[in-house]
Amino acid sequence: MKESSPEVVGMDAYNPSAEVVDRCEVFIDLGETKAVYNKAWMEIKAN
Repeated sequence: MKESSPEVVGMDAYNPSAEVVDRCEVFIDLGETKAVYNKAWMEIKAN
């Protein structure tokens, strides 16, 4: 497996703090609800 560069490893998006992780939500298999999220995301991107 290729090692990540120190610049990438130091990025918050790559290695978030415990505080950031605590505020996150994880979605596992949204099923049919995925269409609702996709529609909302497309509306956000369009504006």
